[in-house]
Amino acid sequence: MHMGQEYCGIVIEVCSEIRTVRPGQFAGAELAFEFAEAE
Repeated sequence: MHMGQEYCGIVIEVCSEIRTVRPGQFAGAELAFEFAEAE
Protein backbone atom coordinates (compact mmCIF):
# COMPACT_ATOMS: atom_id res chain seq x y z
CA MET A 1 0.00 0.00 0.00
CA HIS A 2 1.29 3.44 -0.91
CA MET A 3 0.23 6.29 1.36
CA GLY A 4 -0.54 9.64 -0.17
CA GLN A 5 -1.28 12.89 1.56
CA GLU A 6 -4.70 11.77 2.79
CA TYR A 7 -6.16 8.35 3.43
CA CYS A 8 -9.50 6.87 4.48
CA GLY A 9 -11.20 3.55 5.17
CA ILE A 10 -13.51 1.53 7.38
CA VAL A 11 -12.40 1.12 11.01
CA ILE A 12 -11.87 -2.58 11.78
CA GLU A 13 -10.75 -2.55 15.40
CA VAL A 14 -9.93 -0.03 18.16
CA CYS A 15 -8.37 -0.42 21.61
CA SER A 16 -10.39 0.18 24.79
CA GLU A 17 -8.92 3.69 25.29
CA ILE A 18 -10.42 4.98 22.02
CA ARG A 19 -13.80 6.60 22.67
CA THR A 20 -14.55 8.66 19.53
CA VAL A 21 -14.23 6.03 16.79
CA ARG A 22 -16.06 2.70 16.57
CA PRO A 23 -15.54 -0.38 14.38
CA GLY A 24 -17.55 -0.11 11.17
CA GLN A 25 -17.25 3.68 10.94
CA PHE A 26 -15.76 5.38 7.91
CA ALA A 27 -12.72 7.44 8.93
CA GLY A 28 -10.18 9.61 7.17
CA ALA A 29 -7.05 11.50 8.10
CA GLU A 30 -4.39 13.71 6.59
CA LEU A 31 -0.71 13.00 7.00
CA ALA A 32 1.29 16.04 8.06
CA PHE A 33 5.06 16.09 7.66
CA GLU A 34 7.52 18.92 7.99
CA PHE A 35 10.80 18.61 6.15
CA ALA A 36 13.85 20.51 7.36
CA GLU A 37 16.13 22.10 4.80
CA ALA A 38 19.72 20.89 4.70
CA GLU A 39 22.26 23.59 5.48
